[in-house]
Amino acid sequence: MMLALLLASCGMQDPLAAVQASEARRVAVVAACAPAVCSVMSMDAPGGGSGVVFDPRGYVLTNFHVVGGPDEGYTPSEPELPAAELEVWRRENKASGAEHWRNKKIGLPDGELYEAVVLGVDPGSDLAVLRMLPKREGQTWPFRELGDSDQLLVGQTVFAMGNPFLLATDFTPTVTFGIVSGTHRYQEGGGQRMLVYPDCIQVDAAVNPGNSGGPLFNEAGEVVGINGRISIGDRGRVNVGVGFAIASNQINNFLADLIAGRHAEHGTLDLSAWFMGSKAEGEQRRGVFVQQLFKDSVSALVGVGLGDEITRFDGVEVRSANQLATMVGVLPAGAWVTLWHKPLRGEGQFGDERRVTLQLSRLDTGSSRDGTDARLASRAERRIATAALRARWPASTEPPGALQWHRTAPDGTVIGAIAHGERLRLDLGELVLVREGEGRGFAREGGKVRELTADEAERLRREFTANPLLWSLSAAPARLEPALLLGGLHVQGAPALRFELPGDGECEAWFFRDGSPAGCRFRDPVRKAKVEWHLRGERVRVVVDGKLETGWTCAPRKVTDVDEAWFRREG
Repeated sequence: MMLALLLASCGMQDPLAAVQASEARRVAVVAACAPAVCSVMSMDAPGGGSGVVFDPRGYVLTNFHVVGGPDEGYTPSEPELPAAELEVWRRENKASGAEHWRNKKIGLPDGELYEAVVLGVDPGSDLAVLRMLPKREGQTWPFRELGDSDQLLVGQTVFAMGNPFLLATDFTPTVTFGIVSGTHRYQEGGGQRMLVYPDCIQVDAAVNPGNSGGPLFNEAGEVVGINGRISIGDRGRVNVGVGFAIASNQINNFLADLIAGRHAEHGTLDLSAWFMGSKAEGEQRRGVFVQQLFKDSVSALVGVGLGDEITRFDGVEVRSANQLATMVGVLPAGAWVTLWHKPLRGEGQFGDERRVTLQLSRLDTGSSRDGTDARLASRAERRIATAALRARWPASTEPPGALQWHRTAPDGTVIGAIAHGERLRLDLGELVLVREGEGRGFAREGGKVRELTADEAERLRREFTANPLLWSLSAAPARLEPALLLGGLHVQGAPALRFELPGDGECEAWFFRDGSPAGCRFRDPVRKAKVEWHLRGERVRVVVDGKLETGWTCAPRKVTDVDEAWFRREG
């Protein structure tokens, strides 16, 4: 009685009602998540693991160790067709690469079984993506979105779901409930390269054999991790309260490559760094110091040397060797990063902090076995992937308008561009190129107007085709209609999508997951070089034939009223 009066006087909720409300929310979240949790099995063998559907078109995330290695000697069957028709079929339906997986079997909680094709694999951090084959045209599946794992805090509630020990013969997932025990854990793999968990979430929710590949959900029902590993100690392969899930933000860095059917490749600084003591200027100091380094490594080529202290990575202070391994390990090969270091000048003497920018090299986890014929899903699969990713972009209702983009070169030259409809003007210093439409245009140089050369006309076409900063959002769907997903890349610290565009010039348009422009790549016939523009907001990075050009700035903006003088011969 006294407790009730005290609660009422303090305006507090009845404890029993609060517990019941919390329980009801938990039950509702589990009910919403369960239909997207699946079992992943071989077509002709018992056992397997778990997975989660993360897109309505039937894309499934699981562990690499659940799908296993490629099937030795297996070659996908081809239809019996005349030679000419078979060649057309191969161009559309044959995946590239020397290694192949047989299709898997997916069991869903509704009791249905589906066949699924194995798309991309990431042996380095134990991930794989599959796509279920629909039984009827236009079929979609329940799915759950990936959340932001960086928002997780120790102590927050999480749910692990899957099919441990194959307890559910009808594929209804088992649910275990717990808290986040730790974040940004680093777990070594085999030989430092295979099945490494560089940025994982530690949980006390029970994770057992069969849970592998299944989702870890937050209280909002978002996938924040993929369960894959437990600490077993001396108790056998059963849960002891320490499980690990691959963080969703790490997964996002490789997801485009996996959907495109690639063998995902992780980046490396090509050095070994240890946390240790170093006597500097008479004082004992502790930090992260370079201990092993090849002379031709990407780090050595930008001036990092043995004994140097690593102080920051992409702007984040480096406090331990594991932290550095985590920050590097979640990034794909080819990502451009910034490293701060203090060069070792002598015994215990360090120079001023230096900032260098470099491109991560590839940490080989077996993709080299494919040789030059890199693993990539078929055109048909990548067409489905393109449609699935574009379907997530917000629809645009903006009216057609002009887009203007100014780029300032290191020498101060302003390279301007303005696009409106089929028209495009490029200011390249003293040279002005104008596209008035397909196959029409002119050049102005030294105050004189002349016809475009073939290279200049092709330069305009490639910029017009590939550069999404010169597209209006309303025009993007039509411009991407013939595009195919090529994979992913890292642009200014965020994962982006690469779309291959038809025609000559190796044209690619890049977008972030929300549909905003991330840059482009094409072979410039005027410069005789492959040019890349990496864009995020007003930050720009220019790469020419694989080499970074520093000093560029960028200022994109929309123009409401187009000044026709931009396009006139005399204007």
